[in-house]
Amino acid sequence: MLGEAIGDLAGDLAFRKIIDNGARAPTAAVDNTGFSPDQQFFLAEARWRGGAAGPEFLRVQVQSDAHPTSKFRVIGPLSNLPQFQNAFACKEGSTMVRPAADRCPVW
Repeated sequence: MLGEAIGDLAGDLAFRKIIDNGARAPTAAVDNTGFSPDQQFFLAEARWRGGAAGPEFLRVQVQSDAHPTSKFRVIGPLSNLPQFQNAFACKEGSTMVRPAADRCPVW
């Protein structure tokens, strides 16, 4: 599971690095969501990775799948990213902000 979680974080960081270096972020054809492009990126990530699962499914998943459960595929990588914190103006100490000293640097 750790390898897959690191892969998720690395993918998020790589995409953000591309955007931060000047590439144009993909946007919806019509943006009437009220969310910034950065917020849209993170919301799309959460929708893609996240999902509801019952206790029996989760039990089987943790015993047989190399991927973390949906909840932790979202919370783990995104709570490591200062870009997420900035996009949603999360305060230090909030659930979705890992303290800087505890963040998992990939690069």
